[in-house]
Amino acid sequence: MPATLMTAHEALAGLLCYPVKGLTEPVAQAVASLAVACPPASERLREFAEFVAVTPQHDLEELFTRTFDNVADRALEIGWHLHGETYDRGAFLVVMRGRLRDLGITENSELPDHLSHGLMVLGREDADQAPSLALEAILPAVIKIKAGLEKIESPYLPVLDGIECLLKTYETSDQSVNPS
Repeated sequence: MPATLMTAHEALAGLLCYPVKGLTEPVAQAVASLAVACPPASERLREFAEFVAVTPQHDLEELFTRTFDNVADRALEIGWHLHGETYDRGAFLVVMRGRLRDLGITENSELPDHLSHGLMVLGREDADQAPSLALEAILPAVIKIKAGLEKIESPYLPVLDGIECLLKTYETSDQSVNPS
């Protein structure tokens, strides 16, 4: 995968973690990396950058928690959106933990199926595996999370729009999606 795409995936992943150190610099990095990898996503993300620039740190922390924690339709766990609380989600967690390990990605306090982990894996995944992961797992979850964010008119919606835009670039990849 080109370095610009890997950087874009990792920059977006950083925006989906609790903002303990602020978001101004990570958002600027995401906007810059997406300007090369997916310009429409970069433009959409500028709205979030403007919001972050005028919002105090403690408000950003509270907003993140209120937006994503303990709210089923806005949860950031890919496996939950794909499988609910079933055995299949457990199997997905095991697969994601293995991919994190195999790709040298250090897990943080989030579960292996957290969208931030999924983006990190996607950014480092083999070119033949990436379209399947992007289009069959991550994109459907992102669409569901976006639907939840639209209900509350969340300032995080441009972040998910940017992620969706980046994921849709896999539709035009010359790699075919694995049939299921």
